[in-house]
Amino acid sequence: MVRAANPPLTSAEILKVTRASINVLKALRYDFCLFGSAASNYYGMNSRVAKDVDIIVLSWDVNQEELKETFVQRNKNFFQVKSTNPRATYTVLWYELPGERNCKVDLLRLGDMRLPDIPRNVAYYMPEHREIPLLPLLPLLFLKLIGWSARLKSKLPHWRKKVPNDEDDILYLLDIATSRPDIGRLSSVPWITDAFRRRARARIDRFVQKYPSSIPNWRAIGFRFPREQFEEHYESTGVAIEHYAISAWL
Repeated sequence: MVRAANPPLTSAEILKVTRASINVLKALRYDFCLFGSAASNYYGMNSRVAKDVDIIVLSWDVNQEELKETFVQRNKNFFQVKSTNPRATYTVLWYELPGERNCKVDLLRLGDMRLPDIPRNVAYYMPEHREIPLLPLLPLLFLKLIGWSARLKSKLPHWRKKVPNDEDDILYLLDIATSRPDIGRLSSVPWITDAFRRRARARIDRFVQKYPSSIPNWRAIGFRFPREQFEEHYESTGVAIEHYAISAWL
């Protein structure tokens, strides 16, 4: 059984696993994007280092188990183990690092997590890591919200334990989005479906109940809020509603 790395993985180790994964997928001529905490790190989230590497393969028909086997065949540092869930039929892909440390690699495809059809040419590249294709910032933020909501409702202790990290990540990514009008606005991702946007909006409404001070940032990236929510925010913070120059509400 593979144990989680202890002490936590370093950013250099996450980068090593990221590059190894990219090399395999490029050799197989797949289009793909990083998402999750590793992608958040590359966007500039430095509050914590990712614990694994999450990748979306931009294909509807890829066989994930066969793809994991190909990773193992092409790079001896990758290996598979059976899931700890006795009812699961899938394996878990890991990368072996020096010092008997390991990093998990999750490979998703279009359709997993009810992802929308992501265009093949939408990957974003940070200047510091031009070889790493990232899921655009707002869809990355929305997936964080969806994951946070699922963990919040979960009865599994190890899932609920991740909720504080999720909330910190969401707030950090939201700050990055508001500071980057070129990639942090709804208008920058016109390909997002209405259904996916509604899923995100439902989670945002729940999130601002706990973090009402985040409302101005959500509004900055393109969401609108009823006057009542701003009035509640005023009551809790003392910041006048006029401060946000509200002109329309959903």
